[in-house]
Amino acid sequence: PKNSRANMPQLIGVCVLVPVEGGYVSILNPQGKYELPGGKVEDGETPVQAAGRELYEEACIFIPPRGLTPIYTGDHIGRNGEPYTAHAFLACLPLPVELLSGLTDEQGNPLHICTLAQLCSEQGQFPEFMQQVMLHLPVP
Repeated sequence: PKNSRANMPQLIGVCVLVPVEGGYVSILNPQGKYELPGGKVEDGETPVQAAGRELYEEACIFIPPRGLTPIYTGDHIGRNGEPYTAHAFLACLPLPVELLSGLTDEQGNPLHICTLAQLCSEQGQFPEFMQQVMLHLPVP
């Protein structure tokens, strides 16, 4: 496939914005920072396939690839100085907030609801990336 990791010379990462009342589904990482469900594209995967897999692995939320809309793709430099391409996807349908009750991340921690402001601030794991993503979100 055109977008598979095998054809790309650098790391490819993905994240998924799942809208809920009050913000977006997020995970509180061990460093106390909020981040969106996401991760690396594995060999043989397209970015949208990886986004769906990561969302399910990290937040126990299943959304098929056709339910994820690409909203941002950009090249960035990671904390280790290595270049990577990041893809952000938006879940097409908002998730009812009641469905979050009892859902946990892969470590068993409850999922959180974060605003874009929180994700773009020092409370977020990747504020510069999130500021770019925010510029590409469709206006409700």
